[in-house]
Amino acid sequence: DAVSVENTWIDIAKRSKENGYQSGMAKGMEKGMEKGMEKGLEKGMEKGRAEGRAEGRAEGVKEVAAKMKRLGIPAEQIAQSTGISLEEIGKM
Repeated sequence: DAVSVENTWIDIAKRSKENGYQSGMAKGMEKGMEKGMEKGLEKGMEKGRAEGRAEGRAEGVKEVAAKMKRLGIPAEQIAQSTGISLEEIGKM
């Protein structure tokens, strides 16, 4: 009968809407995850570069301090010039 056919079409429409919603959510989640991963990777790379630069500068200062010590410059002057502790200079 006509009511049964109409109810069938309504059920089909509801299922189609739900399927569309589920599909849209899945695609949105996937895109969101991709974007989040890209941002996280970018931030991680920036942090890694900054840490690498800081470590490089620290190593450079230590090398200069070691050279100053080999030249016979007093440890107090090396510490004052480089910011390295007297204890660390003594270990060089």
